[in-house]
Amino acid sequence: MKFISNLFKKITPIPDKDWSDVTIEQYYKIADLIKEQDEYTVYNLIDILWGIDSSKLLAKDLTKYTNRLQFLNKDVPKVTLKKHYTFNGRKYDSSCDLTSMSTAQFVDYNNYLKNCKYEEILSVFFIPEGHSYNDGYDILQVQNDLLQMKITDCMAAAFFFKRQLKVFCHLFQTYLIKKMKKEKMKKNLIDQFKKVDLYSLVSYPTSLLTVMQQMKNYQMPLNNQ
Repeated sequence: MKFISNLFKKITPIPDKDWSDVTIEQYYKIADLIKEQDEYTVYNLIDILWGIDSSKLLAKDLTKYTNRLQFLNKDVPKVTLKKHYTFNGRKYDSSCDLTSMSTAQFVDYNNYLKNCKYEEILSVFFIPEGHSYNDGYDILQVQNDLLQMKITDCMAAAFFFKRQLKVFCHLFQTYLIKKMKKEKMKKNLIDQFKKVDLYSLVSYPTSLLTVMQQMKNYQMPLNNQ
């Protein structure tokens, strides 16, 4: 019986992985490894994604795991943001409409962008079920929960915010120009304001895209072994 049990252990298939399996927390670790590559990078990637000690793998099994890392060279697939999410057993509602942001949300959003930590940025828009923004819940717990969000959903949110922000800035500038004309402000001031690129004045997390490109260019050193 022990022999049969060991046999089944040996033939247990290795689970495939893709971007939809990677959490924000894992993504941070993967991104750091890709930036600072060394001879242990592949082993550490396997440890992160499969939660194992790759140093104990046989050479033939290591190659099988390495082959399953090839998704890191691919684009993150596009997904649609959901209205409701559950992280660590807690339910969250997504409120990603920039045009309905409160002043507190807008201030926190811009402050969090400076740190470029995705769980902080997302905590402005993912609210615990039954709450309104910042009404007394533990924001640090929310940010810790959001580390378990899949990077596919994080990317979807990032691009969603970017598109909305461009539209919002355009509408806001148009509104201000009309208000300036109504107040009969000087034409040269109005003309100067028309040239202002409001979108460029609002921070946006681009490091996510940069690291994704680095991952796409990353070549697995053991791929052909």
